[in-house]
Amino acid sequence: MHGLPGPYRLHDGDLVSIGCDASVDSWAGDATVSFAAGTPSPANPVDPKLMETTRQALEAGVTAAVVGARVGDSAHTVGRDRTDAPISRR
Repeated sequence: MHGLPGPYRLHDGDLVSIGCDASVDSWAGDATVSFAAGTPSPANPVDPKLMETTRQALEAGVTAAVVGARVGDSAHTVGRDRTDAPISRR
């Protein structure tokens, strides 16, 4: 979720992502880090399969970012083989 802070309070096990964007002289970049807030509990666990699948997708996208490739090539690589990933949908 992006936006301004609201009334929601984080709970143990919530997945939190913090991103930073920057642009200088028409160049742009961004970075994001994700982590579990507090200590995950059985009632609110962070899905380790989600975190691992996301890491694998990032690595695939970075590997596909080569000279001569298009942004869409990298985006396709990120999505490929992820649609069948064993991620729970809550």
